[in-house]
Formats: sequence, structure tokens, C-alpha cells
Amino acid sequence: MAGKNACNRKIETNVHNTILLTGSNDETSKTILLKWNQYLGWTYGVARYEVWRRVDKETDYTFYSNEGPDTTADYSSGKDGFVHCFKVVAYQNNSNEISWSNEFCITFLHLISIPNAITPNGNGFNDTWKIENIDMYPDCDVE
Repeated sequence: MAGKNACNRKIETNVHNTILLTGSNDETSKTILLKWNQYLGWTYGVARYEVWRRVDKETDYTFYSNEGPDTTADYSSGKDGFVHCFKVVAYQNNSNEISWSNEFCITFLHLISIPNAITPNGNGFNDTWKIENIDMYPDCDVE
């Protein structure tokens, strides 16, 4: 990209783009899919991407996964919490330069499902009384 400064002298720079992180989740399978665009503009290109995450009331992001040169990631960690927030960081080859993406958050509802019948006849359906997702609510009491 080229232009002129206030002294009418030609100036040039490489075109850079930021990383736009998006994604989706599947409540049933408790999976997360993250996608981001490639970072462009570094002379030596991108060495790798890392995914950083914070869950629920955590205040800081922590390293979650090294994705190498990939720009998508699938995780089966939806049961780790209710609100998962992610950022991706790109590292330049042969340099200490980095670039962070936007924050992208996904919410899991972890709805409780209470069976209204039990038929312990060994057929594999309703043989036990199990409250689905109760483990996500450690302070609850069942009476």
C-alpha cells in the first residue's frame, strides 16, 4: 500500500490484516468449532497459531491449544463450563512478532433433564434414574 505523507513524500507499507475469530457450538454433543482467517502481511509469514481460553468467571486467558498453521479447531470441552471465551494469537516465523484476534465467546446452557419414569427391566431405556447435566450444578440438592 502506498501514499504520501504531509511533506508530499511517497510512503509505503505492507498490507496487514487482523485475525477475525468466529465459531459455533453444539449443545447436544458439547463440542466447539473455532474458525479464523490467516494473518497476512508479515515478511516471514506465520509460524503457528495458538488458542487461548477463559471459562466462566476466570479473569485471565490461559493457553489452551497449539494449532500450528491450521485456521480451524474442534474441541469436545463444552462441559468445562457455561461461557467459553477464546482468542487466537499468531506468531511470525523467525521473529518475536505476534498478533491477537478478537475475543469470541460461546455459551452452553447445560439444561437439566429429569426423567419422569423409570422402568428397570434391562432393555437399556430408563433402566436407571439419571438427571442429565446435574454435574454442572455442584451446589444443588435433589430431594
